[in-house]
Amino acid sequence: MATVPPPEAEAAAGPPAAASVAPSPQAARRPAWTAAAFGAAAMLALTGCAGPTPHAGAYREQAAQTARSMVGILTTAELSAQLDLHGRSLGPFSDTTVSDAETDAGSVQTTFDSRQPPDPASLRLRDRVDGPLSASVDALQQLRIALRAGDPGRVRAALAQVHAGAESFDRLQQELSG
Repeated sequence: MATVPPPEAEAAAGPPAAASVAPSPQAARRPAWTAAAFGAAAMLALTGCAGPTPHAGAYREQAAQTARSMVGILTTAELSAQLDLHGRSLGPFSDTTVSDAETDAGSVQTTFDSRQPPDPASLRLRDRVDGPLSASVDALQQLRIALRAGDPGRVRAALAQVHAGAESFDRLQQELSG
């Protein structure tokens, strides 16, 4: 019959040796901005749970933050797809970047939609933000599908929608921040 060592024996033995794993050659070549993009995605995930919105000013700031987030998400996906379209990016990298952007945009949409507009003006603002949010999530989905299909014409069409969404959110961000 096997015996289990007492906890003191395990503590005396120390922690198990950590395995030494060298990064893959692909990981070593990733651009530095990918780490920033993944950090931004993690930040979005951590702020995904939304609380109550006490007043119109707070709701307006949340709408501005949503616009800022969407500008970054959409321009990242746009840049990645353009590089892929011109043969300057690896397909799996572009696919992952656009897929992550689609996921992040969905999270931003869910977070914003979970906020209760505190007054009629905020309700109108919600309607102004929600339309472009839905359109942008759809555009990112179409971009992902087109990239995976390897269809340059559909990639260009989806890129036009993604670009339009980025411009729309950029204008909205400027309006709400000013």
